[in-house]
Amino acid sequence: MRLRTRLILGITAVALLPLLLLQITATRQATHEVTNRVVELHVQKASNLATFVDTYMFAQIRALDLVMQPFQIEDLSDKARIGFQRLVYQQFDDVNIVSLLDGRGMDLAPSQMLTEISGEQGARAHELISQKRFNAFRKRLPTSRAFSDGFAIGEPYTPPDSDYPVVPIAISRADDQDVILGVELSLKMVVQQLESQLINDMEISLLDDRGGFIIRRGPRFFVRLGLLDSLLGASQADLSFTAEDGEKVLAAFCEVASTGWIAVVAEPYDTVVAAAGDIRLRSAYFGLVAAFLAVVIGAQFANQIHRPVIQLRDAVMELGAGNLGRLVDLDKIKEFAELGRAFNTMSRHLKESLDEIEAQRREIEAFNLQLQARVEERTRELQQTQHKLLESGKLAAVAELGAGLAHELNNPLAGVLGITQILKNRLQETTEKPLLESLESQALRCSEILRSLQNFTGDGLERGDLMELDLDDLMAEVVGLVRTAFRQRGVSIEHRRSIKPLPIRADRAMVGRALLQLLTSLRVLARDGGALKVQARASGNEIELELEINPVKPEGADAGRDDWYASGMSLWVARRILAEHGGRLKEPGPDAQGRYVIVLPRSSYSSSYRA
Repeated sequence: MRLRTRLILGITAVALLPLLLLQITATRQATHEVTNRVVELHVQKASNLATFVDTYMFAQIRALDLVMQPFQIEDLSDKARIGFQRLVYQQFDDVNIVSLLDGRGMDLAPSQMLTEISGEQGARAHELISQKRFNAFRKRLPTSRAFSDGFAIGEPYTPPDSDYPVVPIAISRADDQDVILGVELSLKMVVQQLESQLINDMEISLLDDRGGFIIRRGPRFFVRLGLLDSLLGASQADLSFTAEDGEKVLAAFCEVASTGWIAVVAEPYDTVVAAAGDIRLRSAYFGLVAAFLAVVIGAQFANQIHRPVIQLRDAVMELGAGNLGRLVDLDKIKEFAELGRAFNTMSRHLKESLDEIEAQRREIEAFNLQLQARVEERTRELQQTQHKLLESGKLAAVAELGAGLAHELNNPLAGVLGITQILKNRLQETTEKPLLESLESQALRCSEILRSLQNFTGDGLERGDLMELDLDDLMAEVVGLVRTAFRQRGVSIEHRRSIKPLPIRADRAMVGRALLQLLTSLRVLARDGGALKVQARASGNEIELELEINPVKPEGADAGRDDWYASGMSLWVARRILAEHGGRLKEPGPDAQGRYVIVLPRSSYSSSYRA
C-alpha cells in the first residue's frame, strides 16, 4: 500500500474514531437518561392518578355521609323518606341511583332514579336506569356486615348501557346500621381525568383489588390480567415487561389507599427512547459528513507530504546513478510546522466552541427545569385554590340544610304546639287527653331537634387573611369551575370583564365560596337554552357585580322546584360571607326577576393590579 493511501486512511481513522466513540457514548447516555426520566414520570403520574381517585372517592363518601348523619331516617314518614332520597339524587350529579334500606336489605322507600327522559330531565347529568341495571346494582350493593367506619364500597362494574363504570356504595349512620343509604356512583370524572393524561401510545388503567380492569384507556393495550399479581402487595412500583406481541413496555403502578384499587401507567419502550433514536440518526449523519471531510483533507495533506518524499526519492536515485551534484530543495518542508500550528489552533477553537455549546446547553437545561418547576408550582397553587373552593361548598351543605329546615318548620311547629296545649286544657277529663299529651310530647321533641339544627348552623364561617385582588379575576376563576355544570343543563355563561381593574380587599377563598354558592343557586333558575350574564362595574366607593338570568323559569313551575329549594339554601352562606366583608346581596325585584347584584366595598390600592 502506497504512502499516500496510508496517510489518507490514517488521517480518516484518527478523525472518525473519537467521533464514533462520542456518538456511541452520547446515544447510550441519552437513552439511559430518557428512560430513567420517563420511568420517574410514570411513577409520578400513577401516584397522582391514585391520589386523585382516592380523593374523589373520599370526597363523595364524606359528602354522602354528611347528608346522612343529621337525619333520623327511621322516624321519617314515607313521603319524607322519598324527599330525602330526591335531595341526595339532586345534590350529587355522579349518583344515578339512591336507595334507602333497612338492615335486612328491604326498601324503606321507593328508590330514586331516572327511568325515562321527559321535559327538563334530558338536560341532567344522571344516566337513564333500566330495570336490569337496577337489579345488578342491588345485587352488588354491600350489606351491613361489610361496613367499615360507617360505609362499604362494592365491586365496581360497567353496565352494558353505560360508557362509564360505576361502583355501589352503602352508608349508614354512625349510631345505627339498621338504616342504609345505597347509591350507584358513576366514575365518569375518574375516566375523564385518566383520558386527559393520555399521550402518544400510553395506556392508563385502573384495576380493582383482584386485578380486574375497572377503567382502561389508550390507543393500544399492553397490560394483561394477572401480570401484576406478584406486585399487588406494594403500594407503588415501576416495572418493565414484554407484551403479548413481543414489544417491550415500561410501566408503573400505585395503589389507591381507600379502595385497594391499582392505577397503572404503561408505555412502549420504543416510544420512550424515540428521542434517543433521533440523536443516533443525527450523529450518524454528522459522522458521514465528517468522514467525507476527513478523506478530502487527508488527501490534500498526504499530497503535501508525498511530493517532498518523491522529490527526495528521485534525488537519492540520481545520486546512486552518479549524479553527485544533485541538490534537493526542501525549503517547503517548513510547512509541516505551520500545519501543526494551524491544527493546534483549530483544535483549540473546536474545544472552546464545544465548551461554549455545552455551557449553553446546561444553561438552557437549567432554565427549562426552572420554568417547569414554576409551571408545576403555579398548577399546584391553582389546584389548591380550586380544591378549597369546592371543599368550602361541600362543608356548607349540612349547615344550609339545617338552616332551611329550621326556617321552614319553626313557625308551623309552634302553631301545632300551641293548639295542642289549648285543647289539652279544654279537654281535662276526656279520653282524648292522653292522645293530646302524646302529640304535645312529639311536638316538643321536634322543637328540640330544630334547636339542635339551629345550634349546628350557627356562626361557623371564619374569615382568613385579607388580600388585595381583582373581583373580575376571581369571578373568572369561579365561572371556569361551574361552566361545565351550566353546560350540562343547557345554560351558557357570558362573563363581560371591566376595562379597568375592580379592586377589593377580601379573603379570596371565602368570597370565591360566596360566588360559587350563588352561581349554584342561580343555575337551576334558567330554562334550557337560557343564558347567565355576569358583569361588574365600579360605582363610587363600591363595586357592583350583576348576575342576570334570561329567560327565568316560571315561578310556579314544578320542574326544578326541589332543585331550587336545595340549591337556594346556598344563598344563606353567600349572604353571610358578603356581610363578613361589608357587602350585601340585592335580590330580584318584581320588575327584574332573575337579576341579582352583589355589592362590595372598593379598595383604594393601586390601579395597576390586573397588569
